[in-house]
Amino acid sequence: MSPNEYLQLSIQNKNYKKKAWIISCFAVTQETEKQKEQQYPGKLIREPFGLFTYTEDGEKVQIKSDRPLNQPLFHIKDRVVITPDWIPSLKEAKLETSIGTLLVNLICLYEAFGEKFPYKAGSFSPRKLEDEIALKLQSNPKQGQAKDPSLYYVDEYLKYCEGVSFLETLSQVFTHSITEVGLLPAPGRKEFKKELLKKYEGKLHDPVEMAKFEAELKAFDTEYIKKDPSYGKFMSGKVANSRMKAYMTQGGESNSFVQSMTVTPIINALEDGIPLDEEGFTAISNTIRYGSFSRGSETVNGGVTAKALMRAADNWRITEGDCGSQLGIRRFYTEKEISNIVGRYLIVKGQPVLIETIDQAKPYASQNLIVRSPQYCRRLGTQTCEVCAGKALSKFPTGLPIPLMEVSGGILTDSLKLMHNTALVTEEMNLASVIT
Repeated sequence: MSPNEYLQLSIQNKNYKKKAWIISCFAVTQETEKQKEQQYPGKLIREPFGLFTYTEDGEKVQIKSDRPLNQPLFHIKDRVVITPDWIPSLKEAKLETSIGTLLVNLICLYEAFGEKFPYKAGSFSPRKLEDEIALKLQSNPKQGQAKDPSLYYVDEYLKYCEGVSFLETLSQVFTHSITEVGLLPAPGRKEFKKELLKKYEGKLHDPVEMAKFEAELKAFDTEYIKKDPSYGKFMSGKVANSRMKAYMTQGGESNSFVQSMTVTPIINALEDGIPLDEEGFTAISNTIRYGSFSRGSETVNGGVTAKALMRAADNWRITEGDCGSQLGIRRFYTEKEISNIVGRYLIVKGQPVLIETIDQAKPYASQNLIVRSPQYCRRLGTQTCEVCAGKALSKFPTGLPIPLMEVSGGILTDSLKLMHNTALVTEEMNLASVIT
């Protein structure tokens, strides 16, 4: 039996629900006496001269793997070609995917939603999955009522949460929190930075040029770590920014207490020590002080905003029906942004059109759209019609302060982030899409 045949046998018998089975496949383990007594189709048996398993008929057969016995049978990044026979939620006839992605789909999505939630390929996060689930999430139907096969329900979502919690218990097997590559700097970085400094000589006080300089250094470092298991997992976000400051450059520091269109370039990395010249030392000191100051002072803005929004929306109501407004917010949505109109009403040929799915939204990408908004609702007093509010807000007809707290939460989060390291980046903008 080949490893792929063994994997398919195990999936068909839902062994992915057994923690012991997952650990036995992705780590080298030794069974306890109690585990040795257990026999089930797909059980992995590790013996001195090979790997074996039981078929559905109870027959013991060998698994012929090219990997040495002192290594796990599978790695989560191993590629495998699957069909709907492996997982019925796959809508394609055949797909190459990683074993890790396959397991996440089985444990979290297929067990919870069955075939309703299409197979998710590539990289994704629980947040992205929940964003998709939320668009179709409904309360459980009343007794005697059938479930709509196009919707997701609360009891199914709770099964999804159980799956995510189950994956968390496997963190010691799959999480690469520390690796040799992740700890060490990229070879040749100092020579590369020396050549790069010649290219940007005299330009690094310009924040745009400094951002380009840092981007090239980061690309060099990324090339070194991208094949490591920690890349994209542990080596991302704040940790990746910390690597830049530790091994490449501390970057461009601005005087946060004074508005300025220039930055002070700190070429040295932390491994080279803090610069002792007056300009560099002052810039670093001010940055450290401002991070602490913003955490203790500017976070007040989040609380103030929360209270103001609660008072403003406490008596506001979203009422049924359409006010008939022909006005809305005119905006240009790119392909990356078009998902933001899901759950909103567009004005198309004078009529409101509800966008319920991302597939319905995609044809409207790169167009000037008019989106119905509470800002232009014609309802009198402290009320907004459900069409101007959109589907998401309409779920809180008398509880608008709840979703509005996300605004104050964003302000609070941004203030707290200043306590940690930040990165200087640039963003390209198409003015033709902004000025309409």
